[in-house]
Amino acid sequence: MARRSSGKAKKPQAPAISIKRLQEKTKRELAQFSEKTIRSTYASLRKAIAARVKTFERAGLGDVLPEKIRAGLAPMGNRSVDELLNDITSATAWTRGRGSTVKGYREARESFREKMQDAMPDLDLSDDDKMDDFGNYMGEMQERYGEMWHAISEAARDVYRDQTKLNEDPRQFMRNYDYWRQNVESVNAAKNAARAGGRRRSTKLSTYMNQLKRGKIR
Repeated sequence: MARRSSGKAKKPQAPAISIKRLQEKTKRELAQFSEKTIRSTYASLRKAIAARVKTFERAGLGDVLPEKIRAGLAPMGNRSVDELLNDITSATAWTRGRGSTVKGYREARESFREKMQDAMPDLDLSDDDKMDDFGNYMGEMQERYGEMWHAISEAARDVYRDQTKLNEDPRQFMRNYDYWRQNVESVNAAKNAARAGGRRRSTKLSTYMNQLKRGKIR
């Protein structure tokens, strides 16, 4: 004789909307679905995003992910439908980009590297590490010089090119420049005062570079 189940039968879960379909819909369109479908979709998308994050991390690329994506979608709990829809549309927007897969990210990055190399053939941007170093260097210089950056950016780029060709650290070169610029004015003040009608010296980076090449800076 068959045994009867004492527990209540579980209600079938509403089917989740696939990522491909999500990419084709707006938040307003998604809001037309039932709450069960939205919650089922959120749970499915949360797992999919977590899986993609793990794939990036295994490839050593976890740090390139947007912070919200890397942190993953929050547990659903008792969150409202509107809150879930906000996270669904935000995460879905990320999946539309090439950078949402390891393969797509690498292809997009290589395409960007090639464009950068073509635009600046005098720089060695032949691999990701070199491109990263150049990008980080320029970012550091922009942060350091602030409002001066528009006037000094091209010279800073040239410093990077020349110093890397010499296997020297362009960052140290710029630190030396900062020190020189801060102190040369006081040093030259006395010299210029003793030179009646003499030509005053400039503290421009181009002047520093020229003097350095000529061995005038010690």
